[in-house]
Amino acid sequence: LVTSGKLSSEALTGQTSATIAAGDTILLSDVDASGALKKDTVQGILDLVPAGGGWGFVSEDIITSTTASAAFVNMTSGYDYMYTLANVSPVTDGTGLECELGIAGPTYRVANYYGSGARINVLVTTVDSNAKTDAIAITQANFSNAADEGLSGVITFFDPADAGSDTFWTHRSNHTVAAGSVQSNTYGGGHYTTAEAHTCVKFAMASGNIATSIIRQYRRANA
Repeated sequence: LVTSGKLSSEALTGQTSATIAAGDTILLSDVDASGALKKDTVQGILDLVPAGGGWGFVSEDIITSTTASAAFVNMTSGYDYMYTLANVSPVTDGTGLECELGIAGPTYRVANYYGSGARINVLVTTVDSNAKTDAIAITQANFSNAADEGLSGVITFFDPADAGSDTFWTHRSNHTVAAGSVQSNTYGGGHYTTAEAHTCVKFAMASGNIATSIIRQYRRANA
């Protein structure tokens, strides 16, 4: 019998090593019960850690063949959400990448966006911008489906599932316009003008389908 006075290295002698898991049971000395031996799980200890901190991976949607869209329907209140975009390529030549917010169902919104983006064309060092109200335009300019003309980027939503406030976002992206010779960078942001719980988001091309994409979802507690 291991008593509270003998919780030392002696109790570990001869034990087999293992990778600890959240559901594993541990032995502890309860300070609120005069040191009585009790048990809890590793998850019980993790639950003591205050909310907050950095981004944590949640899920991903990887497209390797023609697909209409990539959707995530799991956003909850109290968290900011970030989506990283890589290897995004359209089936239809000369189109852009957009996303729509949605409520439970899902029902995706196609109006009431108040956002804009500005593009820097690296080759000719031009800057242009545009406002959009029917979706979120992640690209300010179209890109093609040729080899080496994919898109990468990131978009962040700030507590989108909070029903009591408008959903705000910022985004940035890079895509190649002409097979490695022209780079375009888009920076933008905006908000949805009606307060409602946006628990879903869908990524799709402005026209046609997605050929390939790697979209990963992360979240962080905002309190």
